[in-house]
Parts: sequence; C-alpha cells; structure tokens
Amino acid sequence: MVLKVGGNAFSGWTSVIVEKSMGQMAGSFGLATTDTFPGEARKWDIAMGDECIVEINGQKIITGHVEDILIDYDTETHNIQFGGRDKTGDLVDCSFDGTIKEWKGLSVKQVIEKLCEPFDIEVVVDNSVSTVANVVWPGNMKANEGDTVFDLVLKICQTKAILPISYGDGKLTLTQAGKDYQAYDNLVSGVNILKGGLDQSDKDRFRTYIVKGQGVGGDSLSSLFDFTGPAGRATDNIIGRYRPIILFTETPTDKGRCLE
Repeated sequence: MVLKVGGNAFSGWTSVIVEKSMGQMAGSFGLATTDTFPGEARKWDIAMGDECIVEINGQKIITGHVEDILIDYDTETHNIQFGGRDKTGDLVDCSFDGTIKEWKGLSVKQVIEKLCEPFDIEVVVDNSVSTVANVVWPGNMKANEGDTVFDLVLKICQTKAILPISYGDGKLTLTQAGKDYQAYDNLVSGVNILKGGLDQSDKDRFRTYIVKGQGVGGDSLSSLFDFTGPAGRATDNIIGRYRPIILFTETPTDKGRCLE
C-alpha cells in the first residue's frame, strides 16, 4: 500500500483501512504507522488538503485529498495516521451554489457535467448507460436551495437507473449495477481472509414497491394517461408479510420509467 503526495511515495504502514462500495460516491482511506525512532519524528511533508493517490500493487484505488491527520505520542512512541477521500467527496459535502437552478433541453450527462465542473471532476459514461445518459431529458431538471451536489446527481441518476460511482481515478463514472460481471480473485478463509463478519437486516425492505409520478402529456388519450397517472409496481417475494411503500418521483416520468 503506497500513499503518494507531492511527488513522494510513502509505505510501510502498520494499519490500513480502505472503504469502497457501490453505495458510496467517494472511497475513503486511513493509513497509520509508528515512527521507528522514538523522539525523532519523521518529517512527512504532508499537509491537510494535499492532493494524494493511494495505490495497491501499482493500481490506483483513491485519487483525492488528505482530509485527516491524527497524531498520538508519549515518551516512547509517536504514531501518525493520514486519512482522506476521493475527489468526489467534495460532491458529497458541498452545496450547489450555481446561479442557474433549472435546466431544459439537456441530457443527464450534460447536467451532471455542469454540476461537477466547478470541482474539476470529469464525468465518464459507461457503455451500459450511454444511451439513457445522453438522451435529452423530457421536461426540466431543477435544483433546490441547500441541495448538495451529491443529492442532485443522485436524484437525476435514480430516475434513469444510473449508478454514480468513483473508481478511484478522480472521476465520476455513470454506470449500472449489472449481473454480467464476474470477479476472478478467490477469497479463502484463513488465506487472504483473516477476519470477517456478517450483519443482516431487512428493516428497509418491503414486500410491495409502488412508484408514482407526473409525466409530460401529449395530444393522444394514452399520453394524457401517462401525464396524469404514471405508476409502477414491483413485488419482493422474499418478504412474506404485508409491507407496502409508495415512492414519488421528483422529476417528470412515464409509466415505463415507473416500472423500472
């Protein structure tokens, strides 16, 4: 595990924490070590806010900034830990501060690019969502005062079944959770898994999901129905008891999108 900051590479960590998941727009890291010679603290030349890269075997897993520096010492030891997140962490924290708060005649990708531009974050579209991400949005997309950029990006992506994620390269990738991908590494207990655990909960899981919204109408009777009452329903058969939930879309939609 290597931390690169300002042209320098640091390794030899005694503790390593890296967190990445499909549910996180920004991965995070924590790297700790103990100085070899007590009383002679190593000069790290790492400051808060420094741009950094974390690599495993030469592969980038985090490209972002140093956000935490923790120092602990006594008469015999001197410990230090560096932490941070991907560049996309700024999208999670920061509020939208643009002068234009409504977009029309733009695609999902174009709007998200405008949201990410002030943060100097490139938006990449995966082949799995290239069609829906580049189609012009039917109607308007609006931002509310106080929304974080993450909230806006997520709201836009959810209506198109798009997953915004960071692959650790400092970019925001628009992709889709798929079933056609396979991991080729073997995870073996006692070999490369030294400790594990499992937490299970279905508190946020429901039997029936009902999605309702309002669409864009047209001249025909069928399009009028799509405008006044687009809705979709799905059932999770694993949940055996009666547990319904109704979800409302925040942007114009149609029956097909509600069913998705």
